[in-house]
Amino acid sequence: MRLSPVAVADRSRLPSRHGAAPAPAAWRLLFCMVAATAPLSSPAEVKGPFDTRDRVRQLARVDEPFTCPRPPAAVRDIRIAEYYTDQAYSIVDEKRRKDADRSAGPLHRYARKVTWMADRALVQREHRADVTGCLVRWLGEWADDGAMLGEIDGPLAQHYRKWTLASIALAYVAIKPTATVGTERKAAIERWLRRLAGEMDGYYATWRRDSWNNHVYWQGLAEAAVAAAVDDRRLLEKAAEKYRHAVDAITPEGLLPKEVARRDKAFGYHAFSLAPLVLLAEIGERNGMALYEMRGGAIHRLAHVVTQAMEEAASFERLVGGRQEVDPRGKVWTLAWLEPYLARFPDPRLEKLLAPHRPVTHEWLGGNLTLHFATMDAARAVRLTDPR
Repeated sequence: MRLSPVAVADRSRLPSRHGAAPAPAAWRLLFCMVAATAPLSSPAEVKGPFDTRDRVRQLARVDEPFTCPRPPAAVRDIRIAEYYTDQAYSIVDEKRRKDADRSAGPLHRYARKVTWMADRALVQREHRADVTGCLVRWLGEWADDGAMLGEIDGPLAQHYRKWTLASIALAYVAIKPTATVGTERKAAIERWLRRLAGEMDGYYATWRRDSWNNHVYWQGLAEAAVAAAVDDRRLLEKAAEKYRHAVDAITPEGLLPKEVARRDKAFGYHAFSLAPLVLLAEIGERNGMALYEMRGGAIHRLAHVVTQAMEEAASFERLVGGRQEVDPRGKVWTLAWLEPYLARFPDPRLEKLLAPHRPVTHEWLGGNLTLHFATMDAARAVRLTDPR
């Protein structure tokens, strides 16, 4: 087996669990027209990062009934105060961070629950419609109540709206191929997602391009997820522009200068940047955009730097010229991106690095990535726990 682009230069001939090299565009279109038969899907839809139909076919095994819990009250206004105290965003006021975590709690809990329901739908054999119907109910009630469309107070509140939008749009995309939903409900949810994407863009459009950093990369993921949810190729192109900006910024050494500026948190923010970029690249690849190969495969240099640092922290410290703080809260996104990356670019070394930490899951990345991307043996070993 050839190694992944992290280890070798010849990326064009790598084996992949996604199959051989892509067929010509006409054949891909024909395949999509034959395969796309689910109630919420159509042949021309913008695709999300997940292959839901295949996963359901191979993973569905749960027969127990599913009881839909009542959705929480919609969070319309978001007020979350910043907790960094310096211009480099490297010094944390721990009391303020705890306050921010507490304020963001309802958004985290909602996002965890809807992505968990999308994951549960992958493994549910009987009563799957109860699971997907519950997820649609949760999204529909928040859409009806204008969630996250009220007063958004401060930059961190804006960022949390973006991360939550990525979560809920990816959850919706994950169930589309196996869910049936009423026309009015579908229209209401998708109208809400479009409006949230527009509000998000209204905020980040005020940023100068030379200040774009990890937040804009996460914006790109949220845009791409909404593009797949509402079938909007123009929005997908806007998301891809954020990806292009990111890979343009990656240095020959594999660093992101804006994240190096985070001083002793530089490694954490490199990993935090890589996570949405890999999911964004996956969405692009499934829609005919060769994002992994853009700018000479620059993302693979970033992946190499991050994985090397995971094995030997000193390697990153030598690159940036300073010691790095390890934030245990960053463990998930430091690792989770490896699931889709390994599915496309198998590498025994990276598999060994990831395996002890499975399953890897985070709501901002769409839920349980081991279920969605790992080998069937690894995916079947996942036992979902309700995030109550």
